[in-house]
Amino acid sequence: MIDRSSIKKALLEIFSIVLAVLLALGVSEWQEDRRDSKLAAIALENVRTELESNRTTLETIHQNNTKTIEAAKLDDESEQDDEDQKFIPGIQVRSAAWNAFLSAGISNYVDYDLVVALSNAYAIQGVYKQTGLSLVEASMSISAMATVQKVDVDSQSFQDQFMSYFEMILRMETALLEGYSDVLVLIDEKKEK
Repeated sequence: MIDRSSIKKALLEIFSIVLAVLLALGVSEWQEDRRDSKLAAIALENVRTELESNRTTLETIHQNNTKTIEAAKLDDESEQDDEDQKFIPGIQVRSAAWNAFLSAGISNYVDYDLVVALSNAYAIQGVYKQTGLSLVEASMSISAMATVQKVDVDSQSFQDQFMSYFEMILRMETALLEGYSDVLVLIDEKKEK
């Protein structure tokens, strides 16, 4: 016959082992969550730094482009500056920190609304950058064609041809600068909580 005390001891040992394993798993998961939360905070700070850098770069580019378009719209060339300003598409804006944030898979440890706001800002940036690259490619194609045909590119005709694109990019810069500011405020608000 099986002794009841032996069964109780065996059940107690099994319960103790199961409890110890569950506690160990819980502690391990808690430590992993803490580590991932710290990594998310570091990654988010890197994204914040990248956005601030992009905003500073884009503010300078936007000021230049605004002046360039205003000067181009002047009817009387004598009113234009002697300085030959050029329109600069902001293809210099970066997204390396954001891409690292996404590829690390730590967005689960960041507020959902903040991830959505960051995604929107970087989506606008992606469209802006692609539009700028398309403009650069188009202008290079025109210059290459003129070189092949051994003709000079008429700067006024070139400017007229691309003015609507310049104005569109200028509007995109404004939207992107607003998006940067909004998401940076949101990051700061979430960090304070």
